[in-house]
Amino acid sequence: MADIISFEGRRSEAGDESQSQRRIRLMRAEYRRVIEESRPGACDRCGEAISAGEREDRPIRQVPYSFCDTCAAEYVDFVERLQGRGDPDCYWHNDIWLEIWRRWIDYRSALDRYRRSRELRWMADELEGLTSDE
Repeated sequence: MADIISFEGRRSEAGDESQSQRRIRLMRAEYRRVIEESRPGACDRCGEAISAGEREDRPIRQVPYSFCDTCAAEYVDFVERLQGRGDPDCYWHNDIWLEIWRRWIDYRSALDRYRRSRELRWMADELEGLTSDE
């Protein structure tokens, strides 16, 4: 009887291991979503590719994000409308459109704060340690 193996102990060890693997998988997915989401050379708002020449030739310099020409022009119109101006020919830039832009800017602001958070840095350090161990 001394040679009987306890399955309860092995089941909990296997459960702990799969829980650990699940945690690592979730951490990697979060890292990819938050950190790697902003692809260099892509518009921050719509994701369209931006060529280096397009960025250098852009006459609009006051845009704080990496936008394609279309999103940059919309952003400038958004700011101008907040100041009581804006392009009157763009009648579809209504109150709902303004709200969409406000919420997108709020989202980006929150995302930027999250990227700088202590906890996300801890997670990145932990993932870096896992990568070097593998």
